[in-house]
Amino acid sequence: MDWDWVAEETALLDIGGSFTFARGASPGQIMTAFGMNPARARLVPASDVAQALHDPDWQRTYPTEHPWIRVGVAGEWGFALDESSAGYGGYENEAAGALAAGTDVALLTHTQTIDDFSYSAGGTLVTGFEPMRGWERDGAEPDRFVEQMRQAGLRTAVGDAVDDAVHPVVAVLRMLTIALGIRVPRNLALGPLLTVQRE
Repeated sequence: MDWDWVAEETALLDIGGSFTFARGASPGQIMTAFGMNPARARLVPASDVAQALHDPDWQRTYPTEHPWIRVGVAGEWGFALDESSAGYGGYENEAAGALAAGTDVALLTHTQTIDDFSYSAGGTLVTGFEPMRGWERDGAEPDRFVEQMRQAGLRTAVGDAVDDAVHPVVAVLRMLTIALGIRVPRNLALGPLLTVQRE
């Protein structure tokens, strides 16, 4: 599947961070929503991220003072991959909110202890849930993705049997592929992407 690389790149899941998807958004719009200067972005593969950072020692403060993202486009979705916040940055929610005022936005944050998913359209929360507790959904249409959640291996009711070998973050990403056609294959995610750090 397109998202198996996420589980294989263990640092992504061990450290935490976020995946943001905005329908029709350009990389520049996404970087601006994250409070980052598109003019400072450099096109580098994941292995060379440090070359694009003005503060490569970004982990010295908590929360991270100078977070960074990698930005691209996959199909009709602009996306940001954030490995610098450990899922606790807060700015991911602000960026998603800014983007959602004009389009559909999916935000998946993950930490070492808890994950969170939200899907918004036109500034309104459509559905949101914690992937390990998929039966507790909220939003204007809490059941919007229930069938796709089941197909991806997420619990939608207490007692649902699921494959515990599938990481919940990967399951949510698979749900997004099934429901919305969002796909970011390994070669795109780990290859050259615009990479920018907050100043």
